[in-house]
Amino acid sequence: LTATRTGEVVRAIWDEIDLTTKVWTIPGERMKAGKEHRVPLSTRAVEILKVMKEGQINDYVFSSHSKSTSTHISTQANHRLPPSA
Repeated sequence: LTATRTGEVVRAIWDEIDLTTKVWTIPGERMKAGKEHRVPLSTRAVEILKVMKEGQINDYVFSSHSKSTSTHISTQANHRLPPSA
């Protein structure tokens, strides 16, 4: 529900996301251009994130559930997901 590069998405951490103001702020050091980027979040994106946050196991929004619980999912993980209907 965002138009953002895969790398920024899989490395997203909960502290970057403000569910009240519906904004995801990506720090410049994680952006290709080196500048902070603010992503407005739709109501549906916020609903999904609220559910995901209930099951959070580390600081990453998309945490890895395999080898280490202290890392994010692979940048290739989105290629393995089934297409949505």
